Amino acid sequence: RSLDDVAVAEYLRLGYVPEPRTMFRAVRRVPAGAFMVFHGDQESTTRYWDPDAFEIVPRRPEEAVLETRRLFERAIEKQVMSDVPIGVFVSGGLDSSILATEAARVIGPDRVHTFSARFAEESFDESGDAEVLARKLGTRHVPVPIDDVTLPEALARVVRDVAEPVADPAILPTYLLAKTARNHVSVVLSGEGADELFGGYPTYLGHKVAPIYDALPGFARAAIRGSIRRLPSSSKKMTIEFLLKRFVTDAERPWLERHLSWFGTGLPDSIFAAGAPPMPDLPAGNSHLDPLAAALLLDYRSYLRDNLLVKVDRATMLSSVEARAPFLDRDLTKFALSLPSNIRVRGLTTKWVLKKAAEKWVSRDVIDRRKRGLSVPVASWINRGLRGEVDRLLSRGSLMAFPAIDPVTVSRLLSEHRSGVANHAKSLWSLVMLMYWFENQTRP
Repeated sequence: RSLDDVAVAEYLRLGYVPEPRTMFRAVRRVPAGAFMVFHGDQESTTRYWDPDAFEIVPRRPEEAVLETRRLFERAIEKQVMSDVPIGVFVSGGLDSSILATEAARVIGPDRVHTFSARFAEESFDESGDAEVLARKLGTRHVPVPIDDVTLPEALARVVRDVAEPVADPAILPTYLLAKTARNHVSVVLSGEGADELFGGYPTYLGHKVAPIYDALPGFARAAIRGSIRRLPSSSKKMTIEFLLKRFVTDAERPWLERHLSWFGTGLPDSIFAAGAPPMPDLPAGNSHLDPLAAALLLDYRSYLRDNLLVKVDRATMLSSVEARAPFLDRDLTKFALSLPSNIRVRGLTTKWVLKKAAEKWVSRDVIDRRKRGLSVPVASWINRGLRGEVDRLLSRGSLMAFPAIDPVTVSRLLSEHRSGVANHAKSLWSLVMLMYWFENQTRP
């Protein structure tokens, strides 16, 4: 059970451990897209899927839209061909809407069960949009309560039964969705891969705007930073204030450093008791790629692979549900990875080619709906519902058993969060999940 110090440092920076490491020094993962053969004391690794091998191919935008549409429809047809009903996790957003729409077209709405998370906190709740979609399609719809009763139950199950810490709080509602879905179906469709392949995250816009911001005179950048940092912190979900603060904090850094910071835990370097380790060694893609294309490939090869797919796999398998990701169909993936970045993120429009393709399947209001993503109200939970547990896990006494973490920094972050000076929910939650996991590992 000896911990891998490098893996711990990677988790503290990213919120997950990239392959081939695990949290345990003596355990390594089989590389993604490869298989290993062991014979006696010999071993060999054969790679059968290499994203770096897919070269960027210039295409006319109209042709890219038509091919995206054709390949996605084919992917859905392949993944729903069975004699059993299919479930779809829906939010009312673009990705899940087109999954549900196409699944209903292929096998009929009466064989499609849709499941949506119904949050008690309004800024997190998208169940109304999901129910509108379900009524329009005629699917068998089941809303799943995500509240002060169900979330602690999910947390207890996840921290007890998941072998490595998962910092993404979306694992909790995903588990609750899967637990409910198991009463109706054994297979669900999920939207993982769409954002990484087609450019759906706000960070991609940040990479396009960063060079413009960097070109401003120093006094102008300082004035902008000062104005944005004075904005009051909010505990609501993915606010403009939060995105702007993350942008100005890191926009002047090299693209890889700022990207990892935008996607990471947000923990400061002072969290490392022995001094900050080097940046994680991640597959940053070919050197000839522009920063946006490189960021897209990096997210596919690390954030998606080592974090999002792990989260969905663990959450669904805890309920014995099989999750399928049609956006990660082999042919669709290969095509998307070959698209120039300016077709995937066109101007300031994220996921442009997928949105144009989706005009055949869903209404304009769905396509234009602001991306929010599945999460939980961690910021308020830390201050209220989980306050006692957070105080226990992040106390100096608990942290002393984990010498890699500086307790003074943790105390400062928690104090600032509790007072409303800053929203450190993402950072603190990463620590909470790590300490839960560590606590379980040290039990006899």
